[in-house]
Amino acid sequence: MDSSILRFGILAWFRKVKTTNPNKYYVRPNAGVVLPYSSCNVVVTMQAQKEAPPDIHCKDKFLLLSVVASLGISPKDTTPELQGLWESSGGMQIQIHK
Repeated sequence: MDSSILRFGILAWFRKVKTTNPNKYYVRPNAGVVLPYSSCNVVVTMQAQKEAPPDIHCKDKFLLLSVVASLGISPKDTTPELQGLWESSGGMQIQIHK
């Protein structure tokens, strides 16, 4: 699945994609920066299964987290401090999209 995230507005956003079954899916890139009036592509790939599941009904879910980025941020700024951002948002409000 190839998906685009669009950002219409004057602020840049940090974003992260989570899944309920991380061992089953690759999400690349799973985190990054979306600049104002731009977009980024996220590719979700299901890993090969050893056998077909008995019930084909899929209950897996994906979650998009986003928070306003600081001024002057660039898409290359995906340092380890961004990883800590999701554990404690530093008083910033994290938006959640299911």
